Amino acid sequence: MIRAPTGSGKTLAFLAPALTHLSQPTKARSGPKVLILSPTRELAQQTRREAEILVKNAPGALGKIVIAGAIPEPRTSSAAALRDKPVDWLATGMVVATPGKLLEVLSQHPRILSNVDMLILDEADRMLDSNFEDQVSTILAHLPANRQTLLLSATYSAAIRSLAVTSLRPGFHAVSTIPTTDATPLNSIRQFYSIASMAAQPALLHALIHRSVLASATSNAPPLKAMVFLPTVALTTLYASLFTSLFTPAFLADASPTASKRLPTTALPPILAMHSDLSPAARARVASAFSASSSGILFTSDVSARGMDYAGVHLVVQVGMPASLDTYVHRVGRTGRAGRTDGVALAIVAPFERAVALEQVSGVGVVEAEVVNGCVEGIGVEQEGQGVTKVKWDGASSARLVRVAVAKGAVGEEEVKAAYLGMLGYYENHLPKLIQSGLSSYTVVKELDAFATTMGLKMLPKLPQGLRAAFGDAQEMTVDKRVKVQGKAMAKAGVGAGVSKKLLQAAEKQHKNNRAKVLAGTKRRRPLLDNEFAYRRDCR
Repeated sequence: MIRAPTGSGKTLAFLAPALTHLSQPTKARSGPKVLILSPTRELAQQTRREAEILVKNAPGALGKIVIAGAIPEPRTSSAAALRDKPVDWLATGMVVATPGKLLEVLSQHPRILSNVDMLILDEADRMLDSNFEDQVSTILAHLPANRQTLLLSATYSAAIRSLAVTSLRPGFHAVSTIPTTDATPLNSIRQFYSIASMAAQPALLHALIHRSVLASATSNAPPLKAMVFLPTVALTTLYASLFTSLFTPAFLADASPTASKRLPTTALPPILAMHSDLSPAARARVASAFSASSSGILFTSDVSARGMDYAGVHLVVQVGMPASLDTYVHRVGRTGRAGRTDGVALAIVAPFERAVALEQVSGVGVVEAEVVNGCVEGIGVEQEGQGVTKVKWDGASSARLVRVAVAKGAVGEEEVKAAYLGMLGYYENHLPKLIQSGLSSYTVVKELDAFATTMGLKMLPKLPQGLRAAFGDAQEMTVDKRVKVQGKAMAKAGVGAGVSKKLLQAAEKQHKNNRAKVLAGTKRRRPLLDNEFAYRRDCR
């Protein structure tokens, strides 16, 4: 078992013995001898490419080894294709695959791995996610007991130790390159956090990116290459759509306040999105484009958090609290790789997330960033020094550009609804921790409602059955608040009392109809928390 920091060369550490093993003369046997399991298709493809580079010019039998890549997705693979796949494997020395796709082949050919005598579990801590643990156990049952196993992980939790006991031989060797005094392998990376409401987070992120790109275009600052991690696929898609619009030449020519603050067309960074809803071909194109580019912003879900090695990533931003310390460590590990010391990480969390988020990452060296005029200081490539002239920009300008982009349709209504519901689902998993920190479901919904409003959503979507118990009452109170705020705004704008009353009555009627549909079939409603009772009393 090997524990090593992210970006320290674990891939080479297991490929070297695997290829050495394959080069040894053995009895002629069909099927692969080495199996490498990776948690994501992208990591499997990256491992395959690195192995092919190592054997490309090797002499003799080692240079003739056939390496199979990740297995095709079900949507693009027919039953015939799966039946044909093992034929290719008969001459294959090494297979690199993801657990789910490998199980599809095993269902057709349960003995195809009967001659594997070396198993490598790469990013084993990710394998223990709920989607992989059972699959890995099933695959282990298809492998010979008399084999060599390498288990690699950046963390060493109780779950990893349990997997080691079930997958490795008794008396296995454990090697760690991380000193026991280190809480996490992030010593070479400067880590910051900043507190901003969910509604203000897009503008804060835009200010950071805009200022860095402008500095690169007007001075000796290096180009910005950054990864932005988001909690859900839907929020990843929304942010990518928004920032794609914000950094298009036509938008900037029309919306930028002054020529001195306008980004040159040649300096605009490519905006890319990576998440699990993309097809394998699309994900491969995105990964290739971001790897080859000297600059760019990759908005991504956690599909990119483990093992992926993108050269030149200077900045990693996490929007929203990470699901766990392990998630935080692996995301941050996409920068400062291979011993580089110029990596920077920033976590942007909402006020209600602060207590939980800081508890999760306590002891890893995260400090609060300074925010001046709506801009995070000390982060990015725009800092003065080495011929870099610090550019003038402020958060108010970014907030204005975000508003203009939304007004011009940068994000669609369905995108915002999907992001809203996706984040409710994400926070439902963390609600016990949030409540323990003194918050309630109403706080979560209020923040999300403000964010959805900033993104142009006028009516909150109906909650699906699975979210009603946790957030149904909180959403009802949020809508009540919206109606009263709208009434005050209309009165201030000079709308007549009669017209205002009719509009509000129509809005309340629509809300009651929607609420009736939401509650249909709900047999039990949880009691309101104390602060929810207080808010309802004040609101009514």
